[in-house]
Formats: sequence, C-alpha cells, structure tokens
Amino acid sequence: MRLKALCLTSLALVLLSSCMSKQRSCYVNKDCVSKTYEHKYGLTVHPGYWNDSGCNGKTITTLRDGTIVTQTFSMGKLEGETTYSFPHSEQIQKKEIYACDALKSQTLYACSGCPLESTEFDNPQSFTKTTWYDSGYPRTVERFADGMLIEGSYYNVENQKDSWVCHGMGERLNRDEHGFLISRDTICGGEVSVRTTFYPNNSPKEIQPIAQGVVHGDRKTFYPGGEPMSVETWDNGRQQGLTTLYQNGEKCAEIPYLSNCKHGVERRFSDGSTVTQEITWCDGRMHGPTYTYVGDSYQTDWFYKGRLTSRSNFESRDYQK
Repeated sequence: MRLKALCLTSLALVLLSSCMSKQRSCYVNKDCVSKTYEHKYGLTVHPGYWNDSGCNGKTITTLRDGTIVTQTFSMGKLEGETTYSFPHSEQIQKKEIYACDALKSQTLYACSGCPLESTEFDNPQSFTKTTWYDSGYPRTVERFADGMLIEGSYYNVENQKDSWVCHGMGERLNRDEHGFLISRDTICGGEVSVRTTFYPNNSPKEIQPIAQGVVHGDRKTFYPGGEPMSVETWDNGRQQGLTTLYQNGEKCAEIPYLSNCKHGVERRFSDGSTVTQEITWCDGRMHGPTYTYVGDSYQTDWFYKGRLTSRSNFESRDYQK
C-alpha cells in the first residue's frame, strides 16, 4: 500500500482508529494504576458484578503518567464518549466518540479547553479533519477518501478562506497555529504534486516535486534572500543524476549522484565556470584521483574508499580487488 506524503499523519490516525477498539483494554490494563467501575445508573460496583451484569456503564482508569481515561460501554462494547485528561489534571485532552466499538470521531483540546483538531469518520477510509487556531477560528477543513484529499478549505487568522481544494484539485496553504505561512501544496488528483516551503520572510526555501508520495523531479532550494542554493535531480524518492550548487548566484559545484550516494566525478568552480577541483566518488566515498587546479598547474591526490593513499597503492589495491 502506498503511503501518501500528503496525509501521513491522517493515514496513521486511520490505522490507529481501525484497531483502537481491539487494543484499548490491553493498553489501559498495561499502564493502569487504579480502575473503578460504574453501573449505567451511576453506582460504583465491584468489577465482578460489572462483568456479570453485561459490562454496561463506565470505567475510570488512572494511568501511570497521571492521565485519567473514562470509557463508556454498552454490552461490553465501547459506546458513546471516551475521554483522556491531561496528566495529573481533570482537564480533557482528547475526546473520542464510539458506536458499537467503532471510532466515529476524535477531538484534541488545548489546556485552555479550546479544540485544536477534530476528525470525524464515515468509515476508516473516509473522514473529515478540522483544525483550529488558538483564537477559535478554523484553520483547515479537509475531507479524505481512500487516502486522497477530496475537498479542502484553508483559512488565515482573520477567518478568511485563502486557498481551497475541490474534487481533488487546487492549492493548500499550510499555516502554523499563529497563522504564519509554512508551505504551499499544489494538489492534483487528491495528492501533493508540488510542495513549496517558505522562510519566515515568506521567501521560498524549497520547491519540491512529488509523485506518488515521494520526491520526483528537480528539487530546488534557495537562500533567504531568494538566490538559488541548489538544484537536485530525484527519481522516485532517490537522489539520482547531477546536483548543482550555487553561491552568491553563481554555480560553485556539480555533483553526480547514484541512489542517494555521490558517484562519479564532482567538479568545483570559481566564477561560475572555471574548474578548480575534480573529485572522484564511488558509492559515497572518495575513491580515485582528486585534481586540484591552481593557475596552469594542478595537484593530484589519490583516495581509496575514503582514505588518502598513493597512486601505486591505489592501483595495487584495485588490482588485488
């Protein structure tokens, strides 16, 4: 199953929810410090009586870290509200709603009691996720189906919608809890096709093409002032081919890559075009001659699997290999 870079967190949440009802008792029992049982009429009862009467009502469990977990059951299945407090507090940190052991919604809260994030499940593969700013205004509202982003609305701190996705196509502006722009995603077919990240001054930091959840194409990075830093070639999540580095707006290096490792002859430049050094790489290690050019002369250094050696030793070792 392909993991989508668009919604890694959301997919993890789906997988968690699908098995949460089966693992809940084991999790609570493992970390349990104390546990009480309440009959559905509100009376505290003995565990044996609670089990014998059909496991209807609530359990209140205190965990080792001070979290209080309150679960509601009907005929032994999770039904209605389950809450988790902040450690050593009665303030609710997370609230879940169940129907016949199936997770229907989950909401996370700040210490102030304001909601931070909520997910409502139509089924484990289809859900709507909402996030909020500290002010209480919505930050994002997204609907996913089968791991794909179908609809999305995105808001700034002034509660104005500034980007959207419709029928799996559009643009998403990602902001932090204070409203500062982090990145911009171009959505195509329910997936991120290009992600641009930004510096605090809103200058682009990185432009990254994505296909099937991994980097694919020419990845570009920039300095805070907007000057180019690098252009990398990626093939299905692997750095492959030539990477060009820049300094003060001029090319300073060309580095070949093979499967994420430097492999081939790297060239260093001055003034953007004059070759000052050539370095031979093999599987990420300097291996072979390195030529350093000074005026009309040059110096040669030999490396064997990353270690400085002599030409005779290099040729002898390569021969023995």
